[in-house]
Amino acid sequence: MGATGNGITNDSAAIRRAADSACIKGLNLYFSPGVYNLGDLSLNRHVININNARGMIIAGNGATLLCRSIDSSSDNQASPPRIFQVSNSSGITFTGLRFMDSGHMDVVNSYRGSYGIYIPAASGDVINLTLENIQATSMLGLMYRAYSANRFENIDIRNVLVEKSYYGFIMNDPRNLHISTYRADSLKRALFLTGGQFINAEIWSTHHQAASAEVLLKCYGIPIKNVRIRYRADNNHSVGNAFISLEQEGGATGDFLIDNVDLDVDVSGSTVGYPIAIRSFNGSGQLETTTNKHWDNIRIRGLSTGVPGRQVQVFSIQNTPGLIEVTPQLDPNNFLPSYYPGFVRLTGHTWNYTISGPLTSTTQFIDLSKFPGFSGRIGAIRMHAVMIDNTSLGATASITFQEDVLFVAVANDGTVTIINQANLQKKSTGTIATASYTANGKGILVSFVGYSNGLSVAYLATKPFQQ
Repeated sequence: MGATGNGITNDSAAIRRAADSACIKGLNLYFSPGVYNLGDLSLNRHVININNARGMIIAGNGATLLCRSIDSSSDNQASPPRIFQVSNSSGITFTGLRFMDSGHMDVVNSYRGSYGIYIPAASGDVINLTLENIQATSMLGLMYRAYSANRFENIDIRNVLVEKSYYGFIMNDPRNLHISTYRADSLKRALFLTGGQFINAEIWSTHHQAASAEVLLKCYGIPIKNVRIRYRADNNHSVGNAFISLEQEGGATGDFLIDNVDLDVDVSGSTVGYPIAIRSFNGSGQLETTTNKHWDNIRIRGLSTGVPGRQVQVFSIQNTPGLIEVTPQLDPNNFLPSYYPGFVRLTGHTWNYTISGPLTSTTQFIDLSKFPGFSGRIGAIRMHAVMIDNTSLGATASITFQEDVLFVAVANDGTVTIINQANLQKKSTGTIATASYTANGKGILVSFVGYSNGLSVAYLATKPFQQ
């Protein structure tokens, strides 16, 4: 329909006519190899509208779609320019295309430029979307899906390169998302999910730039569940930040909105940053040092170098700790901050539950239902407690180490009974403190007593079950 692909002539009107006709007639949209100049693209404008399309293939055959975003403020997030806008469509395949924006500005903490593919809030259902053999260079991002109550399901992304851009993908509440062979080069954020379920993504990254995390999984009250991320990075230019951040902000409390997340991270080629950050924010976006928000069934494994002593960083204390599993290469005993009071790790075939102070209470509850194979068991649980009594300014007055074994029976409904208990060893300097244990519902209540100045720091490790 008149598009030249010579890189000089403005082809936007011809391509728009071709796309409109293809959507109406149920046809595919093919580009011949070449550079298609789309001209200037202002805020909240798009070139190509894919609406009410079914089973459409948009084949680039190696073509480049080149635009120049203009009138860009320092934050294009609210109304970004976009090349394609997709709505009310299913079975759409983008293949063999390259997106470029000559108006993109690579400025720290700015969001200037355009998106290659944009799915607006009033998009209707967009399902069965495929991106393959796609490249994006100097863009605000390759794809953005705004928040919507409509369905956004069955997204397959493979063999994609995004380079010298701010974002790779921003997606709000995708369902059944699969990403494979995704290469991110010199991005500030490769993947940003706000909610989503049944996610499987493999990301290879180089030259991660300054942002809070290259992969951000964030829950604003929309669940993030059943997620698997495999992330590999050769280096990181983002000193002090994380490669992957798991966050919950505002929204409901007391619910496990982040559940069943598997993070496989290899950043052994990097010497800055740390691989995993876990944190919670209040409704105003401020970090919560303690929180009623929950995350559970988080599995972290892989290899890491990063900043010594900062491998897994947990910023927010859960009042009801969830289950987190870490492989020895990312050992929480070495890398977690000392104040985190609820962490579960897997070492070999033994489950450990670790609580580190300072404690907000002289009693702590250990929920044994968090351990696999919990119900219907009879066995021994080994307890280790280190209790430190400080006077002032960190001056240590007394330290007590106590090791006990508890013989417990667990009913089929999960109720715990302590059959017997025995002290294995106890050592102390100064005043002797004591940790005592009583059964309480589906767990064990631990009480610390014997201090003149009050308990300030404690470490408690639990190993069930030894039969």
